Amino acid sequence: MEFPFLYAVCRAGAEPLLKEEMARQLGGRLVPAFLRPQLVTWKARDPLPAEFRPTLSFARNWGFSVGLVPQPGAIPDRWRETMGDAPPGRWDVYPRLVPEGGISPEIWQEADRIRGELPPGGAGSWIGEVILGDPGEASLVGARPLEGGGAVSPGGLARVSLPPEAPSRAWLKLEQALAWAGWDGEGSWLGKRALELGSSPGGISLALVRRGLEVEAVDPAPMAPSVLAEIGPGGARIRHWRQPVGGWRKGNLAGPVDLLVSDMNLAPPAVLRYLERIQAAVRAPRWIVTLKLNDATMVSRLSDFRKRLAHFAPKPLRAVQLPANRQEVTVIAG
Repeated sequence: MEFPFLYAVCRAGAEPLLKEEMARQLGGRLVPAFLRPQLVTWKARDPLPAEFRPTLSFARNWGFSVGLVPQPGAIPDRWRETMGDAPPGRWDVYPRLVPEGGISPEIWQEADRIRGELPPGGAGSWIGEVILGDPGEASLVGARPLEGGGAVSPGGLARVSLPPEAPSRAWLKLEQALAWAGWDGEGSWLGKRALELGSSPGGISLALVRRGLEVEAVDPAPMAPSVLAEIGPGGARIRHWRQPVGGWRKGNLAGPVDLLVSDMNLAPPAVLRYLERIQAAVRAPRWIVTLKLNDATMVSRLSDFRKRLAHFAPKPLRAVQLPANRQEVTVIAG
């Protein structure tokens, strides 16, 4: 099976970065085609094989374009025209436009209603994706490999919104990363331990402890008292090491680290130095780490950062820009 078009969805404003990233990798093979805010498609000079897998950090999700449909009722026929009679393994329906803070329950209800009216999924090796446009706008139907190493949640999205008691937007970054990776199962982190680097004022720590993780938070700056007072499921607590990350040592730990988290406000070369030293000590099997790309130089070096991380980060290593990420990407490893 071959496909003439590829699509990817991205954070608002990241469309130029996504096109540049694709051009650097496959500029001679793909050319931009249909474009909309937070959606880019490419036409292949020669059809792409089903085994094709791009490496995209500025795409939250990607797949092979099956086509545009004016109404939801036309989705099954459009699927069959390209994919044959075999149903997808499941249908994912989500909106094209995603605000930084997440999607409203009303929009998710409409997406769920459309998904509920589609034929049931089967044992197929593809995910049928339906990307909803604005009212009256055609929806894009796509096929995404079920085993592609990308987003696990539909559209790579989390169904969460920032709680008023969270002291920072970092809460959203953590929850969105967990959903994208499929690590957000209820109770799946109960009794585990997280080491968080650059924890102040405590948005990520709050999300972690509420999932039942014991949190070792490292930052010389103060954390919100309400966060430090939080007690999570199973009696999980936060312990704040008020010191620079460079001075932190494994001997401070009370047990093994199951998740290494970092949202340090430093340039990636400095972050990578700290991560390499600390990972050598703690051997965390999973990571959620943000890399700040505050200028064009850091953006251009992203592939180099990924190559360096591959030497000491858990496998597989993936980088993605999530809705709550601004001038940064999230590295999800393990």
